[in-house]
Amino acid sequence: MMSKVVYLLVVLCAFQHVQSAGPQKRGLIDDLMNVVGSLEQKIESALSTVQDGINNAKQLASQIFNSLTQNVQQAIQNAKDEINSAVNKAVQAGKNVTACVGGQFDALQKIGAQAGPDFQNCIQAQVANLDYIMKDIVNLKQQELELAAGIPSGFASCSINPVCMFNYFTATAAKFTLLTSSVSNDLVKFAKYTGEMGTKSVQCGKDELTKITSQIGNTVSTTISCIQNGPASS
Repeated sequence: MMSKVVYLLVVLCAFQHVQSAGPQKRGLIDDLMNVVGSLEQKIESALSTVQDGINNAKQLASQIFNSLTQNVQQAIQNAKDEINSAVNKAVQAGKNVTACVGGQFDALQKIGAQAGPDFQNCIQAQVANLDYIMKDIVNLKQQELELAAGIPSGFASCSINPVCMFNYFTATAAKFTLLTSSVSNDLVKFAKYTGEMGTKSVQCGKDELTKITSQIGNTVSTTISCIQNGPASS
């Protein structure tokens, strides 16, 4: 909201300056303000696109994380059921399996608790890339506002010198062109980064589930082996 207010003030200042300027200066100012308006629209559109993209990417990551959490909790419950079944059979057979089971359920929960931090670490680089693009476009917007705000005084400093006016116009237009190009490049990078984050989120979810279910499986195997055969000799 603030940027629109600043932009309107810039336009107003330029308009007031145009009224007292000669035809050549008015034409150059009009041309630059048209460039400003076009760039302002491009930046606002880019910010909206990037924000929507970030929201969608993070929503997908959240869905994958929730699915991962549910699968991990189910795997832990299945492991507990399997261990309890083995314990019941051992108790019925007159065995004391306390030494085999003590602490194993806590160990399973600790394994499962790593799913969240590991998943977040796995996609951290992709999240950082998306946030970087947003920050860069916000920075480009600030540069655009500052450059636009200097247009009236920039032309005023030339007085009626046509060469000075043309040189200022050319240099300022080139800066706006560079800002426009930078916004376009950011959007290209952003499209690439959002695709990478989607792919990475899916892969991180699969890899983390595979790793955790393997660790859970190893814990169950070790525990049941102990229940059936007795603790391993040290």
